[in-house]
Amino acid sequence: MLFRSPQAVKERSHGLGEHSVAVVPYNPEWPRMFIEEAEKIRRQLGPLAFEIHHIGSTSIPGMPAKPLIDIAVSALPAMLPSRLNEYVSAMEGLGYRFYGDWGHRGGYYFAKFAASLRTFCVQLHTTDSGDLARPLLFRDAARADPSLFKGYAEVKVALGSALGRHRGAYYWYK
Repeated sequence: MLFRSPQAVKERSHGLGEHSVAVVPYNPEWPRMFIEEAEKIRRQLGPLAFEIHHIGSTSIPGMPAKPLIDIAVSALPAMLPSRLNEYVSAMEGLGYRFYGDWGHRGGYYFAKFAASLRTFCVQLHTTDSGDLARPLLFRDAARADPSLFKGYAEVKVALGSALGRHRGAYYWYK
């Protein structure tokens, strides 16, 4: 069952064009993809990364999702501002593009691409950031509450179908 099926999604296990939205059925390979990428990030960042979290819908077993892996990296508050250039350089060494704060009020955003498809998104926040706490709380709540899971899944599928070429509107309504 594919809710939106652009050719690129059919040909790859994950990845999404820059401005499109495709909500697809849960892929049991997503946790493995996260673990493999998180290990690369851990090796590259070393002690600069305090924790690495799988976030977003691909982190919720059974949840339909956009086929890209969302990751949150936490950094100690004293390290992030003063060593931002080291974080950026390390992530670029893994093939990530740096997008700056991208509206994360103190957090930073990176994306990795395979050809023209975005495959991984990484948010970098301090351990005390509300922008880090929110996706972790939501992930854990959706994993634990079947009614929240069901309602959110329905919203994602409907919005993905209606707004497949308008990622900004999809995020806003979601």
